[in-house]
Amino acid sequence: MKKLLTVLLATMLLLLPLSSLVGCNRGDEREVDPTKTQFYIGNYDGGVGRTWIETLALQFEEDYKDTHFEDGKTGIQIWFSHMKDEYKSGNILTTMPNYREDIYFLDSIIYEDFVSQNRLLDISDVLLTPNELDTPLEDGTYPTIASKTEPTRLALYEYTDDTYYAMPFFDHVLGIVYDVDLFESENLYNNGDGPDGKPDTYDDGLPRTYEEFKQLLATMKQKGITPFTWCGGDGGYRMDLLNEVWLRYEGYANFNLNNTFNGEYTFPESRLTAEEAAEWNATTNSDGSQTVKITAENGYLLQKQEGKLVALNFAKDILSDTAYYSSAAFHTSQMHTDAQEEYLMSIRRPLGSNQIAMLVEGSWWENEAKPVFNEMAESYNTPSRKYGYGERRFGIMPLPVFEGGKSDNALYMGKGNSAIVVSATTKHPELAKLFLKYIHTNENLAYFNAETCITRPYDYTMTDDQFNSMTYYGQTLRELVTADGIQKIYSQTADTTIRMKDSTYFNDWMWGSTINGNPYNDPFLTFRDTANASITAEVYFNGLSATYNKGSWSKQYAEWVQKGYVQNTVA
Repeated sequence: MKKLLTVLLATMLLLLPLSSLVGCNRGDEREVDPTKTQFYIGNYDGGVGRTWIETLALQFEEDYKDTHFEDGKTGIQIWFSHMKDEYKSGNILTTMPNYREDIYFLDSIIYEDFVSQNRLLDISDVLLTPNELDTPLEDGTYPTIASKTEPTRLALYEYTDDTYYAMPFFDHVLGIVYDVDLFESENLYNNGDGPDGKPDTYDDGLPRTYEEFKQLLATMKQKGITPFTWCGGDGGYRMDLLNEVWLRYEGYANFNLNNTFNGEYTFPESRLTAEEAAEWNATTNSDGSQTVKITAENGYLLQKQEGKLVALNFAKDILSDTAYYSSAAFHTSQMHTDAQEEYLMSIRRPLGSNQIAMLVEGSWWENEAKPVFNEMAESYNTPSRKYGYGERRFGIMPLPVFEGGKSDNALYMGKGNSAIVVSATTKHPELAKLFLKYIHTNENLAYFNAETCITRPYDYTMTDDQFNSMTYYGQTLRELVTADGIQKIYSQTADTTIRMKDSTYFNDWMWGSTINGNPYNDPFLTFRDTANASITAEVYFNGLSATYNKGSWSKQYAEWVQKGYVQNTVA
């Protein structure tokens, strides 16, 4: 019996996050104080890091040290579990009931699965009631968190009318990072106003047109500079870059048709077959282009959007010369942190020996790469040359305007499904809600931004001191996200009903191509493979419509109607 109990105890301990057993991961050696309420936080230990939440937790402990959250107890102790793989959506969905954590800060979740499996606490009141911990408005009332939340992100977590089981965490800004110091020293800027076409803004001197962008690549090659590197082990980074090109060409409204399947789209001349034009009552315009009403019934036609062909040619152009990208960019062993290290360390190479100018990454990369910055500073800093975090300058390069495309300031934000949630099994629901309100005041939202250099999808202001405390990259990111006229768009929104309900069918919606009966889903890998020399951008593009064709779509559409996924059908 004793042996059985020992085995059972060991099994139970394995189900708990390690830090829940050993205490807080802040480097302290505290003992559990039984006179205080014990509260547990699970934090995805990725690019956002842990310093910000540990700091706010200490502050919360101090501010509420005399508060009774339980009978017979005064104050609170907050403990952390900082983990990564264990807190990925599929894993934590299964294991959450076994963990003691009250609140989780997660990089991404499949929201509907978590709600349908009763994993989450309803936190509607956190979002919808006035937050009296925040700064009052001019009329003396207090704002709700919902009123400060970016509407698109808020809507994603509105499960039913005014019912929320999650709230947005941080912004996923995806794209091209460039080395400002290298651009200056090697005279890589031009004299223009940049992609936004406005003088005296963050993108001055960067390529405005695609021709200027291609010339920049050629100039870098001539100077012995490698234009690009990226994560080789995860094709998602490359795919997001193509999505960004696709968006840049199409603009906000056209790209968002892939979420709503509701609106008009104008196809170039001869893009639609005669049968397609007749079936969907296309209107032929004076320039030969054809306009069609897109619905859930004919959504497969969106695979013929011109922006997709432009993006595929973009990939082809980058791969047209091996001097345009690092050889490690296609090594499956090069994960995102390896790519960050390769990028940062390349500046140590002799001038003209393949220093890397640009990195395909997300807004969290610089904060995530702090260990590399610190190691470089310790090893290489001199009075005249610094390598530490905040001592080098990096910026965000918006994509250029493509000929024939839109010039609106649409900003691609990826899936945008990072989330803050409360476990349905928490022993302290009201305390959890108080903590959420606490960290979503203007003061603490601004602190997060200043500490991590990553923006959050909420309306908040930063002081000049907070803004100036950020790295050059963090300042550029903040300027980009808050620029006038910026339209943020996500690959999935609350309008993506069909795609979210039938995610298996839409798994390859972005870049799944069928060519001669063979499936492909990564244009970069396809074009790089010499065995695919006959696969041009146009061949790959045509294959998109082979993957999502009328036959397969019609069959699936009938199921969507039957299951109630489609609210309005075309007669």
